[in-house]
Amino acid sequence: MMQDSVCAVIGMLLGNWLLRYDFKLVCLAGAVLFVFVAIFNACLLPGYRISTVHAPMLEGMRLVLHDQPLATCVLTLATCVLTLTDYYNPRKALQVENLTS
Repeated sequence: MMQDSVCAVIGMLLGNWLLRYDFKLVCLAGAVLFVFVAIFNACLLPGYRISTVHAPMLEGMRLVLHDQPLATCVLTLATCVLTLTDYYNPRKALQVENLTS
């Protein structure tokens, strides 16, 4: 979690610094960097196999959907993200409801 905060601050400072330069140049540099990282991932990271046995897709989806610890983790993280990004804020929903009525 601390790394997320550090990266968010560094990203904000870097973005603020890049505002001095031409927007198209910054976008082009970001796209080139993205392609470079994609090539790096494709070439230098080791290959891996997800499964050695062939299984029907529906069986795999059923296995994932019935995995209770995974479902709990996903719901917890989704709630955390939605709350922290202020998408779900009951007080704000009540304010909007009061404004529209």
